[in-house]
Amino acid sequence: MDGHFTGYASVFGVPDLGRDVVVSGAFAASLARRGPAGVRLLLTHDIRNKTFSN
Repeated sequence: MDGHFTGYASVFGVPDLGRDVVVSGAFAASLARRGPAGVRLLLTHDIRNKTFSN
């Protein structure tokens, strides 16, 4: 399927399978500092793999 991908997203305030909880506003400062160009979609959480980064 060209142009499609499958991913995982967490929900604010709900523990994920690793029991991590993301609270609303957790990324506000870094998003404000980096701006939209600083947001990356990574494959396997490896910053060196640029497969999906913008």
